[in-house]
Amino acid sequence: MGLLEKTHLIFHCEPYGGSAKRVKKSWKYYFATPGIRHALSRKVGNPLIGSDDYEGLLLENLIASNLFNLSNRQFSNFTIYYDANKKTNVDFLIQEESENIIPIEVGRGKKKKYQIEDAINRYDCDYGIVVANNTKTIERKENVIYMPPKTFSFL
Repeated sequence: MGLLEKTHLIFHCEPYGGSAKRVKKSWKYYFATPGIRHALSRKVGNPLIGSDDYEGLLLENLIASNLFNLSNRQFSNFTIYYDANKKTNVDFLIQEESENIIPIEVGRGKKKKYQIEDAINRYDCDYGIVVANNTKTIERKENVIYMPPKTFSFL
């Protein structure tokens, strides 16, 4: 895995929490682009290709790679984590040094609000972000910002 990370073909997200949690829980790995994931899936003959679940995986990889690229820019300084909560977890948690956490939920179709609201309450956040294809514009409803994937990919 180390060589693939050094060549920037993949990158990892650690679980959010203290050092003990980071040692116990495994890291999640993402491809540098969803195109790499798709090409490998086609080569292997992934039975999920064309399904909503598969498109959801590609979308999650797209958001992960955008966050990774944003975090490595010169004036950006935030860390990307994944939510290790077993019951109602969101896909990503980002945190800038000692600032508040921003939970991000990614998905296709109608996303339920309970996951992001649970993360907002659990981590005492000001707001959360849902990136899903069920909205065409950026909308804010209470403390949740809804954003279409295409708009997020332009960040």
